[in-house]
Amino acid sequence: MNSAGDLLKKFLSHLANQGRDDANGLKATLEKAGASDNWQKQLFNAILSQDGEALSAMASEVQLEPNVLLFLGKAALRPSIEQLRNASIGELDRHQWEKGYCPFCGSPPDMAFFEKTGKRNLHCELCGEEWLYPRIKCPFCDTEDQEKLGYFEAEEEEGFRVYFCRECNRYIKTVDKKAFEEVAPLDLENLATLHLDLLARENGFR
Repeated sequence: MNSAGDLLKKFLSHLANQGRDDANGLKATLEKAGASDNWQKQLFNAILSQDGEALSAMASEVQLEPNVLLFLGKAALRPSIEQLRNASIGELDRHQWEKGYCPFCGSPPDMAFFEKTGKRNLHCELCGEEWLYPRIKCPFCDTEDQEKLGYFEAEEEEGFRVYFCRECNRYIKTVDKKAFEEVAPLDLENLATLHLDLLARENGFR
């Protein structure tokens, strides 16, 4: 956790001096992170255990938006988590895993993609792991009711869809690799398709 903590402080220090509206919150967070390793550990534990209440309480304490604190915490954890994941590659049986959460770290997916064969894969929001998942099934609530599952596309944007579930009102952005000769890493595609997140939320999905 030490390397993740150091990285978190670097992110906070950089962003706090960029003239952002939340600069005071970022500085307060940096003070907390610098004063106590325990505070950092509590933050990382809240992220890894998906404890939204604990994360919101910590964000409120430093007057920072929970989503900003979550994003920075995940970005700081990512290199360490990836190293652990790479070290365990031979121990994970990805072909037998059909859960909607990551087989390595247990985090939910942030994106999905269709292989050129048509198979669907999910991409972990935290460690970057990818695993096969049934096409007609919600990764968040496991429903297979086709009447509650659907998708929409942005106009004139072939190869990108937003799949949604009316059972749990969740959505997942999806890249169809058949539409492209080459696809950027999904972390980059996620950032490049933020407009699809806005569309999904405007339609009542989360």
